[in-house]
Amino acid sequence: MLRTQLSQENVKLAAFSRNNRLAYTREKTDSDKQVESYRFLPSSLVKGVWSKLDTEYSNNEHDEKVWDSNILFIPSTFNSQTAKLIEESPTHWSFDMEASIGITVDTEKSDAQEDHNGVFRASVTVKKDPIQIDSFTVYSVGKFAPSLGVKVEKYSSYHELTRLRDKGPLVITSLKETISGSAGFFFSIDEQTTIKNFDFVEHSFSH
Repeated sequence: MLRTQLSQENVKLAAFSRNNRLAYTREKTDSDKQVESYRFLPSSLVKGVWSKLDTEYSNNEHDEKVWDSNILFIPSTFNSQTAKLIEESPTHWSFDMEASIGITVDTEKSDAQEDHNGVFRASVTVKKDPIQIDSFTVYSVGKFAPSLGVKVEKYSSYHELTRLRDKGPLVITSLKETISGSAGFFFSIDEQTTIKNFDFVEHSFSH
């Protein structure tokens, strides 16, 4: 069942991504409760600009940001062949499986690609009525180094999804990320970030 859902989502993602991008607003709140508010406006299928939005509660330090702009649900993140049903309720199924996420991993082992495939797992929640992937969590099962001098002891990110439109792709509407580890010999990392994405507008581009 999960494999079928991921396959269907892959078809919807491909159909949308062929000629479309999303404009949307992002609010990012860090561990110190500082809020950044920016809106992404695509200029092509591969380019776009994040511009600040001045609100009464935002703390925007820059006019523009260089943020990842892809909030579409990516089925290829999840290895459904390794999926196991871990919980079932009257309204949902929950599956656990291997996962790959877009991050540069440099663990203490010698084979970086092998490390990448073994560092992360995911739990995916599927709603029963109607059947639809509802949310997912990506979490680490080992230490890793995303950049030189940075060691991550524990990582997790919880994502909530919604359907963009009828027969459209799933998009990430909220994300809660927790990271703990160290930077160098003297600095500890203990960060919690909350992101909300909203006010979606579709833009079409020709190749």
